[in-house]
Amino acid sequence: MTLMKMLQNYVQLMNISPSQIKLQFLIRSQQIYIPKYIRNVLRTPKTHLQTPIQNGSYIHLEFDDMALSKSSKSNMWPILLSIINLDQLVICDAPPKAFVLNVKGHNVYFGCNSCIVEDDSIEHRIVYLKFNSPLRTNVSFRNWDNEDYHKGLSPFEELLIDICNVFVIDYMHNVCLGLMKRLLQFWVKGKKDVRLTDQDQEIVSCDLKHLKTFVLSEFCKLPRSLDSIEFWKATEFCSFLLYSGAIVLKNPLSKLQYSHFMLLHSAIKIFITENTCQLYNTLAK
Repeated sequence: MTLMKMLQNYVQLMNISPSQIKLQFLIRSQQIYIPKYIRNVLRTPKTHLQTPIQNGSYIHLEFDDMALSKSSKSNMWPILLSIINLDQLVICDAPPKAFVLNVKGHNVYFGCNSCIVEDDSIEHRIVYLKFNSPLRTNVSFRNWDNEDYHKGLSPFEELLIDICNVFVIDYMHNVCLGLMKRLLQFWVKGKKDVRLTDQDQEIVSCDLKHLKTFVLSEFCKLPRSLDSIEFWKATEFCSFLLYSGAIVLKNPLSKLQYSHFMLLHSAIKIFITENTCQLYNTLAK
């Protein structure tokens, strides 16, 4: 293994940010040339690898928000992207999805992107209590069969695509930053009948810290304590749901709560695994 590769692995394993260290101080005494900054060592690619899939290809793009100034909470998402040919799938968060489709947001009446259901408001929250509402289709979308859902024409209506099938459910925001984050918030800061005791929260946090030494380098984030769940990234909630949660929650949660969590864990594991998502799709549902 080359020195450059060793440094890359070290930086990724220790989760070192570019502002923390300049590598030239580590190796200056060895008189070996090495890039001055970590970002040059990591060699972040400027192009994205296309992964062949059935009837097309997959390109993964990730965009993080950027603060406009230190004295403001306003953020922006710089996205420089050109779509040449759209014949596969589009995955985006609920707000931008509503924006590009020119429909109502997810937190208002008739805001569901999957079916024509009128929401109910309970304790200042929009909830979906009906399970047999008609599904939205490409024809119903283009014909505006549910006028309360549309705000205006969408530029995607000019394309020869099946709009309802092209725009799929966003796993990262719905499951990782949605359901999994909400569950942890209930267990840490929720009502007394569902909240973990301070002692149990401390046990879970300690167990998560102990798991750090067993985390492979393929994971971009190491486990953190429950005290910082407000700062967890989507990858951390994903790791907790699919891996560490099944270990650290077994004793602190009640048997019923743990059983429900494991059902979610198993269902999502089936859905995101290539060789099981089709075979056990009905079981996961």
